[in-house]
Amino acid sequence: MKHWRLVYLAIPLTVLVFAGIAIWNGRTAGEEPAEGIGRVPTVRRYAASAREEEIPSLPVYDEYTEGEGEAPAWWDPEEEMAAEWVADVADINVGNKSAKDAGCPDWNLDSTLYGWDGHTAEAWEMDLFARIFYLEFWQPDMVLCEAGCDAILRLWESEYYSPTLYGTLSAVAENGELAFSTYGYVWDWDYDQEGLAWCRAYCEERFYSGPEWIAPFFRKGCYHDWAVPCYQIGEIYFSTGKGWQ
Repeated sequence: MKHWRLVYLAIPLTVLVFAGIAIWNGRTAGEEPAEGIGRVPTVRRYAASAREEEIPSLPVYDEYTEGEGEAPAWWDPEEEMAAEWVADVADINVGNKSAKDAGCPDWNLDSTLYGWDGHTAEAWEMDLFARIFYLEFWQPDMVLCEAGCDAILRLWESEYYSPTLYGTLSAVAENGELAFSTYGYVWDWDYDQEGLAWCRAYCEERFYSGPEWIAPFFRKGCYHDWAVPCYQIGEIYFSTGKGWQ
């Protein structure tokens, strides 16, 4: 009989324990996780009874892909931005290690390339450089290719338009026109992929070794009337600024 009394006592104790657990779960199901400085609220379920409306939703950020549509007002290529850019991911090689280039600044990915005399460029800038070079100079004449590639590097080196490679390639001249007219359709062109790959490798090689030709300005057909003539290669006339070395 004494054993049966223990059983009678155990049953209500068990019920009380499970009731306590259920009350605790019900109390914590609607609680949101604490947010620290710079943290994005996370979605957590504390109990199976949690309802969807009790779960905090993640914030939604505007996304902008380089070259697709008009850039938003907050975009400034000269400053570090807190916003994340979205673009196609392409395989690249950074030094001796393989990496993924997001096609834009990504502060969690070091895609910096180190060139001559301390010059640096992001991998996505080098890709843009290759496309501009492809449209401006890619042809069998290697002398013209060399002088043309060096002209772009010299213009960037001078910081005439911008201290960055991207700022130089996308610059707008004083007359309101693009410094490189090809930038206006650089993302719409139907590239020969093998040719573009060659241009990318060639531009990167010149970036590492440094330019040898001195003229930063070029024009088809004649010299710029405001510059100092330097040399002519085929139909392209290269010149430098007055007072420039």
